[in-house]
Amino acid sequence: MRFGLFFLVSVPESHDNVAAYQNEIDQMVLADEFYPGFDGIWVGEHHFSPYGTVGSAMGLSAFAAARTKRIRIGQAVNVLPFIHPIRLAEDAAMVDILSGGRLNFGIGRGYSALEYGGLGISMDESRQRFNESIDIILEAWTKPSFSYSGEFFQVPHVSIYPRPVQRPCPPIWMACTSPPTVAWAADRGFAYLQDHMQPVPQLVEARRVYAERLGASQGAMNNARLLADSAVLRMAYVAEDDRRARREPEQCVLWYQSALAKYGTSSQDGAYSSAYTYQQQMAAESRDRDYDWYLDNVALFGDPARVVDDLQRFGEITGVQHIMLWMNFGGMPAEHALRNLRLFAERVVPRLA
Repeated sequence: MRFGLFFLVSVPESHDNVAAYQNEIDQMVLADEFYPGFDGIWVGEHHFSPYGTVGSAMGLSAFAAARTKRIRIGQAVNVLPFIHPIRLAEDAAMVDILSGGRLNFGIGRGYSALEYGGLGISMDESRQRFNESIDIILEAWTKPSFSYSGEFFQVPHVSIYPRPVQRPCPPIWMACTSPPTVAWAADRGFAYLQDHMQPVPQLVEARRVYAERLGASQGAMNNARLLADSAVLRMAYVAEDDRRARREPEQCVLWYQSALAKYGTSSQDGAYSSAYTYQQQMAAESRDRDYDWYLDNVALFGDPARVVDDLQRFGEITGVQHIMLWMNFGGMPAEHALRNLRLFAERVVPRLA
């Protein structure tokens, strides 16, 4: 199995912004020391709330590149409808250079009505904006010069500088929730990322759709790489005592649930855009989920032996071998997050590598 680490930099109202960022940078640096046990850092983009405070995932990625030496650096994700694609292509190329070719490029449409409203963008436009953006970014990276004419973006004849180190471009991961989105990622030759709220049956179905859609379209070797690279996010918390590990994160999870319901909903005044019907379905399914549901269905909480067993069973059932771990969630105390990371690296990874 391969393991990456996810960073959202949530800052609950009683916490300090400066300390929160320093704590998460400390964890990135520690993760780099455990490379290849952890092989990737993944930074999430959010706006207008303490739920996630990284307005520029690429900006924090550049800082992480300066503080680390070996671990790969990705975004989970860059929200393409929020960023001009030429600027993002340039910024990503710069990070790829500064990191020595360690960039993993993560993309998604976003899901927060608060964020779309605050940036003055219609959620109905999200899919087309996303599609145009990734087309422009790939053209900018792979052609000496290009032009583009779309519904939302008009690009005259331009060349971008610098170019990424990785050729023809950095590897691309796409955030996917619904089976049609997973199929679209397969068609484009992108690995997929799935969020931590997806129960095992949904993960199994997504992987089946992805593998079938890949078929022969990308070639056998590339298909195998894409299946291996595709990842699932999971909250993880490890402690020496199993009961402590299962109960200690409860308040952090509950804060996260509350913040997600307040700031991360895809509905605007109770209504969902037609582009977010799957999110509406997911919201209805998750309405009555309590902490014990997390423990039983999606969280990796326990002593090292339990977490090893859970991950082995998870891999056997789903076929997923790339796990993105969220180990500092809901304003977790820094010492707990660092202990969590260290225990996972020292007591779980060696039994699954």
